[in-house]
Order: sequence, then C-alpha cells, then structure tokens
Amino acid sequence: MKNMFWAIGLSFIACSHFSTLSTPYPLELSAKEGDVQTASIEIERETKFYEQTELSRTSTRKLRLKLNSKVSKVDARGSFWVENTTLQKEGDDQLNDLGFPELGEKLVMKLNSSGEVLAVKDKAKGTIFYLPPVLLPKTSVRVGEHWTRTYFWKSPGNPMRMKTEVHCTLKGQEIFWEREVLRVELETLSQVAEAHVQNIRFESRSQGYFLWDVKKARVIYSESQAKERLEFITEEHKMETVTKFISKDLDFDSAVGRKNSSLPPLRAIQKESK
Repeated sequence: MKNMFWAIGLSFIACSHFSTLSTPYPLELSAKEGDVQTASIEIERETKFYEQTELSRTSTRKLRLKLNSKVSKVDARGSFWVENTTLQKEGDDQLNDLGFPELGEKLVMKLNSSGEVLAVKDKAKGTIFYLPPVLLPKTSVRVGEHWTRTYFWKSPGNPMRMKTEVHCTLKGQEIFWEREVLRVELETLSQVAEAHVQNIRFESRSQGYFLWDVKKARVIYSESQAKERLEFITEEHKMETVTKFISKDLDFDSAVGRKNSSLPPLRAIQKESK
C-alpha cells in the first residue's frame, strides 16, 4: 500500500509567504521546467501472522529507495508535468504496488498547485498512482488549523477498493539542523471502501509529520509509523503489520553536511501552537 508520506520525499520547490505564525499564509506548489529533486526513502515492515489466537510466524521486510523527480513541462495555468524515476532500490517489494516507479520505469504525472494528481500517463484513474505526492492546503492556513481530504483507490497487488482519509495540522515552528522549519503533522485512516466485502476486515492507521524549510520553501524530512490489521473472519486468520517510514531530501542533507541518518533534537522556538 502506498504510504501517504511518500509526498514528503517527492515535493517540489514551493511558494511560502511567511511572516508571523498568527498570520495565514499559503503553501503552494510552483515549478519551472528543469527543476530536479532527489530523495531517499526507507521503509521497514514487521508482520505478525496469527492462526486463531496463536502467533504462527513473524516476517520483517526492508526497502530502501533513491528517487529522482524532474519537472518536464509547466502549463499556463500553473499545473506541471513531473517525471519520477527510481535510481536505486534495495529490497524485494514490487514498487508499483506501493505507488512508486519500478527500476527502469518513468512515472509521469501532472500536478496542480495544491498537489492534486490530475493525470498519470499509462495508469488508470482511481489507482494508487493518483494519491497525491504532496498534500497541501487549498487555502492559506494559520498555526493550529487543519485540512482534510479523502481518496478512493486501488493498488496493482490488491483487488479491493480502498478509502483513505488524511488529516493535516500545521503545528508550529522548530529549528532543525540550524534551519528554521515548520512542522506539519498528519494522520491517515485507510479501510475497505465497500461495506459489502465479505469475510475481510481491514484497517490501517498512521501518524507522522513533515518538516517544511521556511527559507527554501520545500519539505526536507518526514517520518511516520503505520499499524495495519487484516483479518479473514471465517478462516480465523489475521495479520498485523507495523510500518516505519522515513524520507529525506538528499539536496538538504548535502547542503548541511549530514553523513548519516541520525537526527539532532528538534528545538522548539516557543511559537508552536498549544
């Protein structure tokens, strides 16, 4: 299943007019032809399999990606086409099942200024590829304000239609590697969309955040954890999965000289909402 926080690593240069946290300001995607961003993504999943109430086995999978995004065309109305490619992959997962381009594949999508996916070449509408690669508010926001969206979609490896609700909150301001950033917290809930699906109960909840670089007006880091539960009722089988997700802007890492994935403490500058 595509993690909504993929957005964080594949965001593009954006416009942010920042004054004080009590003043509303817009977060809008803006791009020019030739803009490029590279991100690393790490996904670690532990799944526990149960037969009736007994734990039968545990499986752990890891996936590491290096992704490149390039703006190939900008329309007069401000929407733009982006070419996404996977440069490196470590792990056995099928990337299309997660909404990523496979090695050697170019995933071309059209976005508007709020991050909505308008079109994806050679991919059907209503699939996982139409989940937004970045989730931004449609209007200006203040600290403490929320924005929410709902999506219906399918993935290539899952015949069930899913419903995903995403809730975002602008929490406040922090210092990250001596850079002033905004923290946006996210929560998602995914369930089977059709109530009439028999014998299956599924739910996935995730919590996380991304950091918005105020100076560069881009997302530089994100982190989340999801808990999934899939239950086959009549067979009395179930699976419980915990997924940890981290995405980093490699251009930012290079600029501040970060050599590894360890993170310094986030130091609030006392402007965060209560």
